[in-house]
Amino acid sequence: MESSFLQEILPSSQQRSRLCGSVIARIGRSGAFPLQAEHTLTPALQAYKRCLEEYAAKAIQFHEAQERCKRDMERFRVWSEYSKQQRGVQTIEMALTSLGGMLRSLSDADRASMQAGKLPTTIVARSAWFWFVRDFGHRALGEGDIAMLRFEENLATSVESALTQAPMKSFAGEFGEGNVLTWKARLFAPLWDKYCAILQNQEQTRSQIMKQIAEARATLLVSAHEYTLAGILPNETALWAMSLDDIANHRDMM
Repeated sequence: MESSFLQEILPSSQQRSRLCGSVIARIGRSGAFPLQAEHTLTPALQAYKRCLEEYAAKAIQFHEAQERCKRDMERFRVWSEYSKQQRGVQTIEMALTSLGGMLRSLSDADRASMQAGKLPTTIVARSAWFWFVRDFGHRALGEGDIAMLRFEENLATSVESALTQAPMKSFAGEFGEGNVLTWKARLFAPLWDKYCAILQNQEQTRSQIMKQIAEARATLLVSAHEYTLAGILPNETALWAMSLDDIANHRDMM
């Protein structure tokens, strides 16, 4: 059965690529990898499978540690006081919201240009994009599926993803007195710091794993391009529609 933690990084089952689905089907099950060791795609696909397994295993550890901290703070009735505290964790959703905010501050012409996939010459637009790609270019929505475009691969798709994130409507209560804790809550500050450190470690681990998946994707894209030129595949995206068994049985791809 598929790990619930893998669902955090994958599109819905109806939207996943066939290649992703065939890899997931082998996670947590015994049996040889269907590709022979000499197959050109074997290293990248094996690396992809290991990344998903690593994420599922580590995510369980992170979530269990988070829940222990949360239960302790709930037991002493201080958990709710930390709801507006800064966590110092920049998730992909937060990064997209930040990028979306910067995009909305651009001129209509610059924003339209980026939505069309063309980077404007203005310093604000270019800085916003290069800031995002530097730290999050290897990420994606539904990034656990190796077939998903990474943000750095497509400007227009990335901009649309950022603009779909709901902008912050108001800052009321986010600063000032809203962040003042009672003396009881301040006694539990070390526990809150521990909780935040776990979140930070989780996000860093996820980013590192997604960087490895992005590298495996780049390798597969090179092969898909070569197979397309050779007439083995009708187009580069056809690779994602294949299963591991399809690839193993496709002798022209050996």
